[in-house]
Amino acid sequence: VRLKLARDLLLKRLDELLKDSEITEEDARALGRKIKKGRFEKLTRKGYF
Repeated sequence: VRLKLARDLLLKRLDELLKDSEITEEDARALGRKIKKGRFEKLTRKGYF
């Protein structure tokens, strides 16, 4: 019950913070893919993969 309440409060707060954001969901996905790829490349250069 507490976890659900905390989650709901967090989601409300995030909605409030991001209400004026102009980034689309697709833009967010593309940015996430770019970050993921860059992180993978960096870890590969360091020899983790």
